[in-house]
Formats: sequence, C-alpha cells, structure tokens
Amino acid sequence: MSFKRFIKKMLVRFLRPVVVEALKGSRLEATCNETALKTSHLESKLNHIELKTNHFEALDKMVSHVVVTPIDLVRHGDYLIYVYTEDAAYQTIATHNRRQKQESGNLPQPADPALAARYYEKDFLNEPADHIHFLKLAGAHLWHHGQEFDYVDVGAKEGSGSIRMADWMRRCSKNGLLYAFEPAMGFPLLRANVKVNKLDDRIIAENQAVGNINSYTVMSLPVGHTEGGSAQIYTSAPPHRFFYRMVPICRLDTYFSAQAENKRSYVIKIDAEGFDADILYGLEGIASQVPAIVFEYTMHSMRGQGVDPADALQFLHKKGFLLFNCWQYPEGAEKPAKPCLEEINPEDIASLRQFFQRLVEQHRCEQTDILAISRNLPNHELLLTKIRQMISHP
Repeated sequence: MSFKRFIKKMLVRFLRPVVVEALKGSRLEATCNETALKTSHLESKLNHIELKTNHFEALDKMVSHVVVTPIDLVRHGDYLIYVYTEDAAYQTIATHNRRQKQESGNLPQPADPALAARYYEKDFLNEPADHIHFLKLAGAHLWHHGQEFDYVDVGAKEGSGSIRMADWMRRCSKNGLLYAFEPAMGFPLLRANVKVNKLDDRIIAENQAVGNINSYTVMSLPVGHTEGGSAQIYTSAPPHRFFYRMVPICRLDTYFSAQAENKRSYVIKIDAEGFDADILYGLEGIASQVPAIVFEYTMHSMRGQGVDPADALQFLHKKGFLLFNCWQYPEGAEKPAKPCLEEINPEDIASLRQFFQRLVEQHRCEQTDILAISRNLPNHELLLTKIRQMISHP
C-alpha cells in the first residue's frame, strides 16, 4: 500500500465520525429552527383568534344591550327613566328607585304665566349651581327681554337632562322646543323616556351625530355604556373595549337652516365626549342666534384629534362670545369640583397658558365645562351677576 493511500484511508477513518456528527448537528439545528418558526406561526394564529374572540364578545355585548338586555324603569327625581340594567350607570341607581311602575313621571302642572317671569329668582338661586341651572338662568333672562328660544341638547344620552329642561320650559308656560341629538345605540332609551314622561310635543329626538360636516362618520361606542359614545376614534384603546358603527352627522347651522328666517334663538348644551370643538365650528352660520352655550372642554381629546385646544376658544371669542370656566379642582381630580365663573380671554396668551396648565395639573382628563355668553345678549352683565349669586350661595 502506498503512503498516499494509507494517509487517505486514515483520514477517512478518523474524519468520517466528525463529519457525520457535524451533519447531524446541522440537521438538528435546522429542525429546531423549523420548529421555532412553526411555534411562532402558531402563537400568531392564537393571538389572532383571541383578538377575534374579543371582538365577537364586544359585539355580542353591544348587540345584547339593544336587543336582549333587560331594561328597567327607574325613578330619577321627578321623572321616570328607562335604563339598560347591564350598563355601568345602572349600578349607581339606588335600589329603592329601581323597578318603578310603567306610568308617567310626576310632572308638575304648567305654572301661571304671571309667575313665570319671576320663576328663576324663586327656584334657582337657592339650588346647587350646575351647568343646567346656568342655562335655565340664560333662558329666563331671554324671556325677561321678550325673546323666545329653543333648547339644543347635543349628546342627550338617555334623555334625563333633556327631560328636565323641557319640563321646566313647560312649567313656565313657554312654547319653545327642545332638540335632543343622540347617535349612540342607546337612542331607543331617549325616545322611550320622552314618551313615558309625556313630553312628545316638546322634545324632538334625533338619532344622529352633530359636527362640522353633513355626511356620515364612524362612532366609538364603549362596551357597557350604550347611553353614550363619541365620534372620536380611540386608536390607543384595546379594540375589544369599543364597538364602531357608521352614523349620520350634521352641522347645526345646516339643520336649523329652515328656521333661519324667523331668527329664533338657540340655547345650546354640548356633551360629546371629546368631539365638542367640531360641533362648535358647525354652528358658525347661526352663531348670531345663539345667546348662550355650555360645552364640555376636554384638552387631551382635542389634541388626540389634531385640534389645538385654543382654537375652539378663539373661534367663539371671534364670534362675539364671552367665555367662562365653570369648574375649579382646588384639591385635584379626586376631590369634588367647585362651581365658579372664571373669565377666559383667548387673546391673552399668557393667561390662556396658565388656564391650560391648571387643567393639566388638577384634572386627569384635563376637562372642565365652558360657559359662552354672547356679547349681543341684552343686559348680559345682569345674567352674569345672577350666576355669580347662585355660585356664592352656600
């Protein structure tokens, strides 16, 4: 045997086991990688299935509220209100106010017209201040000056606030109408509550959103809160916590264009879960017919929609409105808010920044209510004096 053949034979003998083991290791590594890839694909499929399950559960909950969820008739002050028993709001209702008989609410008879002119001095100044009472004072101020008005409730929810205001107008022997806008899936509650309280002739319930366009929009509906919703899309929230639906949307100036010739006044309340700025822009065409507005002001929601929080205030200021902050949180958001009437000047940038900073520091949602009073309202200083008197009452 030659030396070369001997060396080759030895190399084959000793290197073959090494090569075989290397090949085995390579195949094992490839198998492990393939298994890991399959596992990753399986985890991805399981996550996708879980996400779809959450969506279906959310859809089932939202549909069940409207289709099969039990509805209870509850006592709400002088009125009777239908609510869904699985909504979060139902848990706040005292047990003795639940399961009421299906009869009309305890509505007072209309007031003597001769007494209506003094109604707010008699009934409001000794009551706790809130934005509804502020607007009642504005309404009574208009009546004092011979002006009729209609009330617009944007974000009427189940209708408790609309019913309070419409019944007050009826008790004062006034003929104004109330327009209640509610696009959420709880709209049937609003319609039923108007009927059970016998205010069909006073309240016009509209199942549509209000904004800065006349079209359709996507609405976010939180699970367990079918009494409300928002035209704002919550992109950062878990998808299974919201259900989305397409709803009609209109501008207020377009909606009331048919009544524009009679120059009727509109007192407006807006609570649209962060969509309030667009609603304000949509009343531009009737701004001269609006003596008073109360709207929810939520800075973080405006920023989430790409809206500068100062824009809405500057828009109203340019339209001739005096602006006032309605709430103070002197001890932080966890403590009860205190009513106030703090004037806001959007042209004073330094003062405006201080106001924004206080909201950021004092309220986790950076939220308050803003009262807007038209400078064209006759003797508006008297109205502001009445509001301050209500706030200062112990």
